[in-house]
Amino acid sequence: MPYTCPCKACGHDVQAGDTCPECGGKLNPVAARILWEERRLPVASWICWNSILRVALPVYGLTVAVILAVELAFGGLRSAEALLTGGFGTAALAILAALLTGTGIVLLARGPETLSCWVDKRGLHMTVMISEPTRLRLLARGLPAETAAKARAGKPLKAAETSIAWREIRRIQLWPQKGLILAYAPRFWLRLAVPCPSHLRAEVLEAICEYVGKRKDILLPEALRPETEKKPKRRFHLFHRKHADPAKGAKHATAKKKAASSKGKSIRKKPASATSRPSAHVSMEEIIAMNEEEAQRQAIDSERESRRRR
Repeated sequence: MPYTCPCKACGHDVQAGDTCPECGGKLNPVAARILWEERRLPVASWICWNSILRVALPVYGLTVAVILAVELAFGGLRSAEALLTGGFGTAALAILAALLTGTGIVLLARGPETLSCWVDKRGLHMTVMISEPTRLRLLARGLPAETAAKARAGKPLKAAETSIAWREIRRIQLWPQKGLILAYAPRFWLRLAVPCPSHLRAEVLEAICEYVGKRKDILLPEALRPETEKKPKRRFHLFHRKHADPAKGAKHATAKKKAASSKGKSIRKKPASATSRPSAHVSMEEIIAMNEEEAQRQAIDSERESRRRR
């Protein structure tokens, strides 16, 4: 994996190791990270629009809803309908259009920016850098104009820095069409949207999976879950199998079926007569009882025959 370490002596990111190959200074192995840069235009970025409108639009909708609720409570349904069909509806649409237009103007005034993103043991990080910090660009970002004086000649100015620790993340989503990694904390609030290039996507996802893939309290897509081998389910038997060979097992099952069928046939047979030879395990009292039952049965049959003849 393309891990690098920041060198405090020379200020460059070099290949992870014990010493810096450029200045020979010591490197901190704990600070090893995957670093990449992306350049974007805020007015053409969905994330920049989302960062402003996800606050402005709910406030706008809540304000309109409160005004309608107050008018409905004090003036009734007719008053609310008159308010919507009157100038209030047109004014609400005009304010919405002005809100969207103003957002676009602000994002356009920010100018191009460079994003420095990295993944390390602490979490996800993103820094916004401005190469040419003018007063208009700083005001569009909500920064004081005096910040431009702090920028060194030939070096970009750090406009913002956002980080989220692994322990704070509660949900991660992937947006492959836009090349974004979305981190939520809590699960309903987007905290950080990190653009990730396609040539580093596999390494970055592998690093994220290493840090949070085994946690059960985070909602993760299947691409960030560690691959676990499916173990075959063990079957427990109450009785020990005598026949391990499948051929012998089949023969044993066939013999068992034949024994069960023969046993059923023997149960359905009529009781043996008195002249039949008793088995060795039958006692003398049982033989006498069987003979008496047979004699009674013969007597009943003879009486029935005599009645029929009469």
